[in-house]
Formats: sequence, structure tokens, C-alpha cells
Amino acid sequence: FSLSTPDGKSLGAIGAGGESAGSYSAVTDASGVATVPFTAGAAAGAAVVSASVPGTSATSSRPVAVSDGGKKTLIPV
Repeated sequence: FSLSTPDGKSLGAIGAGGESAGSYSAVTDASGVATVPFTAGAAAGAAVVSASVPGTSATSSRPVAVSDGGKKTLIPV
């Protein structure tokens, strides 16, 4: 699915294989970290990524930014 800024600029796509759903599921590793594929788009900017743990009330939302230093990178801010 697309990750966009509040003003609608596409920062890129989260997921793999052209998924059209508005969410992506991932399993955590032994350290509790989930990794999600991201392909940067043409725009640089900031957005919010939210995560939840099914079957619990655990949720988290974090701002992220796509920087443009010659290579687009998704970074937590």
C-alpha cells in the first residue's frame, strides 16, 4: 500500500508484490522487531506509520521521513 504525506505526496509503497490492502502483516524476530519491505517513491517528506499487535490492545504510531540524499531512505524521526 502507499505511504503518503498529509498533503498527498506519495513517499513510496509498503509491502511486496503490489499489495493493494491498506495494511501489512509481519512477524517479529527474536528481539521483537518486525521488518516491512519499503520501496521509496519520487517525493521526500514525512508521514506516520502505525502498528498493532493482534489479540492485544498494544498499538504504536511513529513519524517517519523519506529523505533524499541521492538515495531515498525511510527513517524514524
